[in-house]
Amino acid sequence: MAADFVAAVPLAPNRLGMFPVGAVAEPDRAMLEAVLSATHARIADQWDVGLARGELFWVTLWQAGQPNGSKEFPIDRALDLWVRKIVAACYPNDDVVLDGYGFTVNPVASRAQEWHVDYHRHYSTLFIPMTTLTPDNALQYVAMSDAIPDDVYAGAARNPSDIDFDMLLAGCAAWAGGASRCEYSVGR
Repeated sequence: MAADFVAAVPLAPNRLGMFPVGAVAEPDRAMLEAVLSATHARIADQWDVGLARGELFWVTLWQAGQPNGSKEFPIDRALDLWVRKIVAACYPNDDVVLDGYGFTVNPVASRAQEWHVDYHRHYSTLFIPMTTLTPDNALQYVAMSDAIPDDVYAGAARNPSDIDFDMLLAGCAAWAGGASRCEYSVGR
């Protein structure tokens, strides 16, 4: 594990967020690139179909309930040990259940997803980019002010697959005494 890998900072209990936790050491990066290349080779036809759709897609390498991996992806012991070490380093004081790991592929010129919730208080993802991030392919997120009332926040995120920003902004304006804007930041 890289010496510059640091433990995660705990989030406020009712808020979403993301933050950097460290860098992947060169030998580990090479291992990840080899696994990515082998994954692509193993499912080249399906991969190409995913790219042709022009939409972000996922390749699950391991999922809880599949202790030996799947037929497509027998478990890679080196990768599995590495993932578990990283999870333990990021959540040293938590009783964490690893649900799965794999690759997310974002094809060139892919369509943007609707704003949605990927993570919440009881779910987290460790994102490791395998290509250079740009404003066109990077994660985007909204981090709301802790001063926004929980009921406004919860109402806007009632459907985690499609965040209601109009409701959020209207609720923020009411909270702010009619101000036209709320305090928030969008990460790109």
